[in-house]
Amino acid sequence: MSTIPKLGLLLATASSLCACSPLKGSVGSPSLVGWVDHQSGLPTDEPLRVTKSMRLTPGEFIRPATGSTFGEGVIILDGLKNVEVDLRGVILRGAEPGSNPDQGEGVGLMIRNCESIQVLGGRFSGYRVAVCVEGSDDVLLEEIEVSPCFGNRLIGTAALPNAGDRLQIQMDDSGDWRERYGAAIVVSGSSRVVVSDCSARGGQNGLMVLDSESCKFVSNDFSYLSGWGIALAGSEKCLVAKNRCDFVTRRGSGGRAEPDHGATGILLAGGSAGNSIISNSARHCSAGGREIFGGQASGSGNRWYANDFSEAECVSFDLDRSTDTWFVGNRIKGSHGAGVRASSTERLVIYRNYIELVHGAGLQLNQGKRALIWGNELVDCDLGLEILGAEQRVSQAGLEHRIGENLFRENVQDLVLERAVGLEFQWNEFEKAGPRVHLDGLDGQSPKEGEEFTPSEVWSWLADLQGHLPSGRSVQSRLNWPTPGRPVRLDQVRKWTPEGPHGELPELEPGAPAPLETVTILGEFGPWDPSGDAPLPAGREASGLMAGVTWDATWFTWTTESDPRGDLERWRSQRFEPVVRGKVGAWTDPWGGSDRVRSLVPERFFGLVATGVLWVEQAGTYLLSELSDDGLRLSIDGEVAIEDWMWHPERQSSREIELTAGSHRVELEYFQIDGPAVLSLDLRLPPGR
Repeated sequence: MSTIPKLGLLLATASSLCACSPLKGSVGSPSLVGWVDHQSGLPTDEPLRVTKSMRLTPGEFIRPATGSTFGEGVIILDGLKNVEVDLRGVILRGAEPGSNPDQGEGVGLMIRNCESIQVLGGRFSGYRVAVCVEGSDDVLLEEIEVSPCFGNRLIGTAALPNAGDRLQIQMDDSGDWRERYGAAIVVSGSSRVVVSDCSARGGQNGLMVLDSESCKFVSNDFSYLSGWGIALAGSEKCLVAKNRCDFVTRRGSGGRAEPDHGATGILLAGGSAGNSIISNSARHCSAGGREIFGGQASGSGNRWYANDFSEAECVSFDLDRSTDTWFVGNRIKGSHGAGVRASSTERLVIYRNYIELVHGAGLQLNQGKRALIWGNELVDCDLGLEILGAEQRVSQAGLEHRIGENLFRENVQDLVLERAVGLEFQWNEFEKAGPRVHLDGLDGQSPKEGEEFTPSEVWSWLADLQGHLPSGRSVQSRLNWPTPGRPVRLDQVRKWTPEGPHGELPELEPGAPAPLETVTILGEFGPWDPSGDAPLPAGREASGLMAGVTWDATWFTWTTESDPRGDLERWRSQRFEPVVRGKVGAWTDPWGGSDRVRSLVPERFFGLVATGVLWVEQAGTYLLSELSDDGLRLSIDGEVAIEDWMWHPERQSSREIELTAGSHRVELEYFQIDGPAVLSLDLRLPPGR
């Protein structure tokens, strides 16, 4: 991938596409109306009802938004036009400093039924919604800070997830989102709202946009949240550009791939259509970006361009039942679960994206129709491209996907086809393809009636110009004879994207600083922000029988020559040259909860061996659970009790085991290759016993 225009060109392109009318005056310059230099304090026993432009006296105010007194908001703008409010230097709290985020109630600043309003500055905390714009047009929110936001307590632990932690993305009525989940900023039933240079950290949701249109959300920072960085539901023709939505997750150190808990950097839901999502950073999230449409609500015509969705914990980009979505020039690297996962989409375009080091499929298409997969780079993934059809083979019209000019390099498998028909492959390139496996179950459809082909002839249609074939497999799938020339839709995409003079897409350059950490640390209310004031959260306390074990642990490094999946004994011998040794009371992470160990052990290619004594009071059947990323093996009395000894994204496994009363020798072995590092053990009586 290559070179990137400045934000001005991106915004100009997106504005022409989504027809977002700009607010009068430029973002960042108060120019709606003449400034009224009116200073005011904040009442203690009733809301401040703004009637004209004003500058609130700087200071810290604690005003809980509960009961009838502040039920509509602590500061209220209702039915106003051409008003500016300056809140720079104002700190407005709905609860005492240090209060838990789930105690927030009410609204800090309410803007209702207004037109041409500007709010500048202000810091909020302790409200369910800090700033709410409802039924208003031409509103500018600038330099507003919310820390912490409202956030529900995360109930589950790594070893014992809880369904109550899951966010309901496909709710029938997204209006429930506001009351159920809260947000730093809510825009509802409004148009031409601009949110710029605002931030929200610590808590659940950053920006929630409901049933609104032609809005712009530019250069904001909604990171280190447990829900959604930016979420649009039923909203159209909006621009989301140059925002940072990193470390948005409800899971620490990896996030489970199946099922995940709904946390997403940038989310489109509930029939959102015609939106442009450009040059954002949503890294280290459960999911970087999502279009999820359920029931009767379908999305159409959304454009995702030049975003960075790397290091996702579940899936980098997820689509479900969307139509005419373009995913162009985005970057995905080091993600777990999947790179791009598309289900039941129609006329999807995936063009000129860079996808590397994905644990799972770089691109997965499931039962979609008429997708265009063109000009992408798929590098060093477990599986480059996976196309899945319906359980029952569909008609000859089929899926009708066109796959061309993609580069497949150093993938474990380049291509997997299962019950997929109507596929056209053209001019792809396969570098260092591995051996072909399971090539049966593939036939071809010719434009000439009655013409038949052998499997070898059909597979030759996949060959690149050098004659290289992809590695992979096929089951009950069919290729079409390639249509001459490039697809018409390709020209449409190229006209929309601001490509360089030589037809190269711009290099990704998100307008946000790089993340400060590479490993997520999860507290009770979500990921810990290392740049904030909150102390490092204490590790979750272990429970169950494993909590009574004291482990003698040894950490060490290893290389590809001593890979534990191949030469196990050589890998084990590395423990005699340890990086560090220590005592561990419980395993809730691979460092035994020790900051010192974590600082000494490298993030990649380290191993762990630990032994201890488990005491069982009463003989019986017990449930043993492990959560790991990467490999784990636990032995009891010399016999393997549970293991997942391979390179994999975070996942959990459990099994029932029989234990006699008394002491048992336990031995733990663990290895980490790259990406998130996860380790947790739990042993207890099965539920209901």
